[in-house]
Amino acid sequence: MSKPHLIGNFVQPFLVQEWSVAEWEAHYDRLLEAGINIMILQWTSETPSGRFAYVGYDSNVAQTEAAEGVRVYLDYVPNALLAAENKGVKVFVGLNFADEWWKGDFRNQDWIDRQVELNNALADEMYNRFKRLYPDAFYGWYWVWEMYNDTNGDEKYWAQMMNGALQHFTELDPSMPVLMSPFISGYLNKTPEETGRVWESFFEKCHFRPGDIFCSQDSVGATQFEIDDIEKHVAAMKQAASLKPYVRFWINVECFSGKTGEGPAPFDRVKRQMEMAAKYAEELITFSYSHYYLDKDKPTPYHDEYLRYLRS
Repeated sequence: MSKPHLIGNFVQPFLVQEWSVAEWEAHYDRLLEAGINIMILQWTSETPSGRFAYVGYDSNVAQTEAAEGVRVYLDYVPNALLAAENKGVKVFVGLNFADEWWKGDFRNQDWIDRQVELNNALADEMYNRFKRLYPDAFYGWYWVWEMYNDTNGDEKYWAQMMNGALQHFTELDPSMPVLMSPFISGYLNKTPEETGRVWESFFEKCHFRPGDIFCSQDSVGATQFEIDDIEKHVAAMKQAASLKPYVRFWINVECFSGKTGEGPAPFDRVKRQMEMAAKYAEELITFSYSHYYLDKDKPTPYHDEYLRYLRS
């Protein structure tokens, strides 16, 4: 397929955590119809203050470290993986997240150590439980913690945190890539040159492995960047990523409108985003076809328009 197109898609747990295997399979069928054969489970647990407040499978780790009132959805992860195995879909599994990230707790060594400890324990448990059952579907890991083009030196903390996980992922199974998806902040008002310097510094410090995927959000949806303006930042990030040419450079195209994702973006805008992104990226994924361009297992006008684009 020569024209710019999507191969992957994010989903957040609140949409899918109670789906049956049949519901997942019907949803995958719609995605596959659109040429999307990669699903990214954006996160599967929440660990504020180092304790589990949410988990999406029957986790012994979470039971041991549960906060009061922990929410448990036993079928989220296993149903997503079983249906993906049946349908030939590859899944990147996101692990734990905590909102303290947005308060800057990543500058606290104890906090980093605890969150990485939980990340690695979850990775062990999921791998040992699910990889043998769904060897093709359980394809890789998603790094949940969203980084951005800050210029305060925070990339050294982010790299330290990610390195603690990357080393463990390698020991567990070096064949499983890690995908990360930072964003370009419209609030920090940084120049493309500043964006480039942040990511050059991060790439120097982060111990990426061959096949890992650096997949920037295009940041057109939430922050309302003009596509021509954001392209300069994307070009700077692509240049930074060239420091480690064995890392794959993808772009995450935002198919929604509004700062809090009020609704789907018109496809003509998404088409222009894809055309821009395809100048730089090896592959394109999106946040989020599942949330904005499909109604569970039903097509929408947005889905139909995308199919017409693919087939034209």
